[in-house]
Amino acid sequence: MVVAVLVSGPLPFHLNTVNASSTHDLLVAYAAKDTDADGLPDWEEALYATDPNNAHSVNASLTDSEAVSQGLVKPKFATATSTPTLDPSELPGVIAGPQTVTDQFAQALFSQYLSQQGGTTPTPEQIASYVESAVTDLTASGATPNAFNQGQIRVSGSGPDALLTYAADAEAVMNKNSSGSDKSEIEYFADAVEKDDAAALAQTKKIGASYAGMAKGFMLISVPKEAATPHLALANAMARLGQDITDMSTLGADPLRAYLGLANYQNDSKALVTALATLNSVYAAEGARVPEGATGSTFFSATQSAAVAVKTSP
Repeated sequence: MVVAVLVSGPLPFHLNTVNASSTHDLLVAYAAKDTDADGLPDWEEALYATDPNNAHSVNASLTDSEAVSQGLVKPKFATATSTPTLDPSELPGVIAGPQTVTDQFAQALFSQYLSQQGGTTPTPEQIASYVESAVTDLTASGATPNAFNQGQIRVSGSGPDALLTYAADAEAVMNKNSSGSDKSEIEYFADAVEKDDAAALAQTKKIGASYAGMAKGFMLISVPKEAATPHLALANAMARLGQDITDMSTLGADPLRAYLGLANYQNDSKALVTALATLNSVYAAEGARVPEGATGSTFFSATQSAAVAVKTSP
């Protein structure tokens, strides 16, 4: 199922497709990533403040997973009934700061768990099961809100000529905010997850800023009356994707934030495609078409490609 038209690369509008299964596989790969092969996934190491690059960051004779199983290190939270055996600040791993999603999640998660369990310290198996359930719930409730509303759209004119001007203005916004990247954000993120490519995260962040810039730029151009609704949907999808992709770029410092960004990415990508396809139907209804090579043709071509993608999706 085609779910995404991705804005990235040296051209103002690159068309790539990402299917639901590949995005899901990447999400699964990220959740299971265990760089030092010690039995603790990298994102879970952030909850314990152990080192995802050192299998023996707690005890030289034990893997970090074994240390957790034996109770030598507890999750990063403190209550009256349970405190860490080791001070997380003394461990060599990357420690998520107090304002990160990972840290907030860790504290809320285990405080809630203990309140439900009457203060009994959970076993590693119970923690793993509870974390899985909590992450699922957090993902479901963590959708990025819309940035813009109908009253912010600059509606002006209608008909074919206004739509041609709109396409030219939209293309100018994309050109101005192009990331100049060679690959899409999802490809860069995959490189970071699968190849430990730190430079790929910098490119991911750059693309996130590109989406955010386009979203703001789109809200500054004049929009024909008949295109107002899909235009708003497009700007909001771009803004949400900008946030999702920026979240994904925090993989090293705030792994759960990156996890949620990737989880939200698929739906917001699909919303972008749907908005472009709806704009194409507006052009068709008005008999408007931007000739190939004319100013605005790249944007118009993207709406056409999105319409085909939506039509052929199962």
